[in-house]
Amino acid sequence: MGAELALLAAFAKKLVDFVRQLRGRDTSAVLTQLLAWAAGIAVVFIGANVDVAGTIEIANQTLDQLSLWSQVVLGVVVGSLGSVGKDALKALDNHQSEAAPKLVPGTNTTTDVR
Repeated sequence: MGAELALLAAFAKKLVDFVRQLRGRDTSAVLTQLLAWAAGIAVVFIGANVDVAGTIEIANQTLDQLSLWSQVVLGVVVGSLGSVGKDALKALDNHQSEAAPKLVPGTNTTTDVR
């Protein structure tokens, strides 16, 4: 049960970050997070529709048995987990090797909203 809560915590963290970025009008960060969630959903949907989907087990069900909404939720969680992982790499990076260009050039870089 602990692993499932950690996955949901990743989603909660990215949802809070997303709201902060919306309030701060950080267009690039907002679009990047939306893209991460959409990519997560796409990866889960594609994974659920391939031949090996019957061997991938999530919460005592195989991936191909999950309903469409369960696949969407799992995809959002996967996207959030990827974003949290990227945040962790950026936090540990002393040499800017994890630096990436903005999705939307010339947008607001401040995400600290009070």
